[in-house]
Amino acid sequence: MSQWADKSGNGRNVTQGTAAAQPTTAAATLNGLNVLMFDGGDNLLAATASDWTFLHDGSVSTVWVVVRAGNVANPAVIYGIATTQTAVGGAAIGLSLYYADAFENDAAVVTVANGSASCIYNPSTYGALPANTWKRVRATTDADATPAAARSSISVNNGSAMSNNTQTAAVSALAPSTALAIGGTNNRLVGSIAEVIIINGTVTAQQITDTETYLATKWGL
Repeated sequence: MSQWADKSGNGRNVTQGTAAAQPTTAAATLNGLNVLMFDGGDNLLAATASDWTFLHDGSVSTVWVVVRAGNVANPAVIYGIATTQTAVGGAAIGLSLYYADAFENDAAVVTVANGSASCIYNPSTYGALPANTWKRVRATTDADATPAAARSSISVNNGSAMSNNTQTAAVSALAPSTALAIGGTNNRLVGSIAEVIIINGTVTAQQITDTETYLATKWGL
């Protein structure tokens, strides 16, 4: 598939012009609906990096992704606006949600980096995202939040949001290192993605409930 169209009306489509790097559609389904399959060399890229600054600059944002990650020895990025999974002290400016099997014990990890420090949430001790299992993952970032633990959180299948960030450095308002990449730029995803929803701004408790219900119903989760 060469393009996944943005349904918001803002034209922020993600595309891939290289045939060998295009994810496969119509080869697998979930609840009778097509999903995208990523083989570790595929991704879909947005056009403009600055469109996605809100994901890491201290604004509040929430992203839902319906994903099934495969077994991987190294971290595999599900979506991101950094060149790879960003780590504490890393040079990348941006955010990434990645899955790590052997590396972080079946974890979903969201990181927000500003070049010299980052906000990181790592639920590895919860086994939040086991390999080869479809999950609804909701990641919320508010890198200026108080207390610092609230700067990032992850909820799986609408479970309790788990937050344990300890980083407190100021965030960067610069454009991210890359435009949005579904499937990552480096450390690309091995697995499948059914849907991605990205919200710029605070969502209410009712909006969370409605979105979780929509995704659970649509995808049979």
